[in-house]
Amino acid sequence: MIYAEISIHLKTCKDDPYPSFRCQIIDGTNTIDSSEEVQLEITGNPKYIDSPSIIFPLTSKAFELGEVLQLQCTGEKDFRTQTDTDIRWCKSVSGQYQVISLQDTPQTQIVSQREDGCTYVQKSEIFYHITEEDNDLDIMCELEYIKNSKICGKGRFNSTLRISTHLKGDGWTLSPIMIYNEDSMLNSQNITLEGIGNTVQLICVGSNTNQTDSIMEGMMWCIRKTNNTEWTPIVLQENKLETVINSSGKIRIYSKVTYHLIGLEKSIDIMCQISSSPKCGSGVISSNVSLQINPSESEGQYYLKQREIVEPERTEAWLAVTLIISVTLLVVILVLATVLLKRAHRKGGLSLFGFVIKRESKQIVTGPNENYTNTEFNRDHSPEEISRDIYQIQHSSSTANGSGNTYEMHLNPDKQPTYEEITKNAGRKEEYENLSF
Repeated sequence: MIYAEISIHLKTCKDDPYPSFRCQIIDGTNTIDSSEEVQLEITGNPKYIDSPSIIFPLTSKAFELGEVLQLQCTGEKDFRTQTDTDIRWCKSVSGQYQVISLQDTPQTQIVSQREDGCTYVQKSEIFYHITEEDNDLDIMCELEYIKNSKICGKGRFNSTLRISTHLKGDGWTLSPIMIYNEDSMLNSQNITLEGIGNTVQLICVGSNTNQTDSIMEGMMWCIRKTNNTEWTPIVLQENKLETVINSSGKIRIYSKVTYHLIGLEKSIDIMCQISSSPKCGSGVISSNVSLQINPSESEGQYYLKQREIVEPERTEAWLAVTLIISVTLLVVILVLATVLLKRAHRKGGLSLFGFVIKRESKQIVTGPNENYTNTEFNRDHSPEEISRDIYQIQHSSSTANGSGNTYEMHLNPDKQPTYEEITKNAGRKEEYENLSF
């Protein structure tokens, strides 16, 4: 009986990870006997996995609800599992670590390997969102685990990290109001109507971890239209749709209303609130949105008619004001015309915008204590002689005796003016008097 013992040293894992061996008895060139073939399995020797670390944001403060963390974990893995299991991420839920359902796939890559090719160093990065359930958050990364198991902590290598969080206390939270129609989501600042109106759907979601308060409170919808300062309960043509879900120790209220917009409403504010009172504005928390409405061009005549119906009192008020102003202007014009006519009567004429209006009147000039209309002088003399005498009277130097009708006449019998000269001079004097008022 022959016993043989050998020792084999492999320098690399790159060539053949599953080598086969057998022993033989040889007599010269002849094989006398041989054993069965034995296949060996070569494995690497991973030694560690690092603790998870936060690579962004770099701060020591407690993280709040909704913040996003970038986490990293590095560890060694056997070369045989290079294309098999990667580093996985877990968190503690009710005292037990479970695989995290991540929105984004972990970014995993091989960063290095040993010279023998039997061990690789793998790095994994994830983006984690702080949720309402993350009080005392514990994160784990794990290697060499059972692939189909969702329970963590039983793998060959794992390491944990505790992350400090500061979540809001118990109470209601409300989502922003969502607006949509049958086709798509709508921009609240630019809602264009089709025809004379449009129908939109409004959704508001509230949640609370305190179930005692949630029983007494509910969702309420309110509205505030243009030129109004107070909120009033919304009046709906259809009943609102509301669902209450109680899961994971939290109550959620989903409320949806259908509202019909019309072109008379250029801007309206809509609010949803959590309240135990039917009064708008008394809720423990509220969320509101402002809707800016753009009517279609085809609505012009319809809305013009509507404005005439809605605002008849305003139209009548304008008519009354216009009538009062017209009557006042007419009275002022009549008064001014009366004043001007009186002045023209006194002056014997009127000058207006460069035009001269004269009043014709007969002017009789008498001498001392004489009345030319009734004297024998008028009856016995010709018109030429009478005019000559009047001219001499008007152009003589007069002296006042306390009466406007007493004059001292100086006549020149040698040189008397003609009838035409007297008439011409008298007309010039009359025109001058009419222009000087």
